[in-house]
Amino acid sequence: MDVGVFFLLLNSLMVDAASANIFSRASAATIGFVLNRCLTFAKSGSQLKGSFIRYWCWWLTATMIGSVVLKYCETMLSDGLWVTFVKVAVECCLVGATFLVFKFWVYR
Repeated sequence: MDVGVFFLLLNSLMVDAASANIFSRASAATIGFVLNRCLTFAKSGSQLKGSFIRYWCWWLTATMIGSVVLKYCETMLSDGLWVTFVKVAVECCLVGATFLVFKFWVYR
């Protein structure tokens, strides 16, 4: 969902890469929080308010990292398709860190 929304915003609506990244990650994060809370980490016993705050703290950190990288690539590449490929690579790099942060900090 994240990359699809990013691709649509970047290539069809001509939104800059950093703004498209923030919007696409926010839409995916909202769905992700609910699904992770209900399915993946349902037995963790964490308090909803605390896990919600920790979730959004991590989301802001990961989004800032991704947006800086994408903005830099956008200025270097200037082709929306290649920036979308970079978006996929950035998100792949963040997946492992995100899982560990969720498991040991967000939904503890």
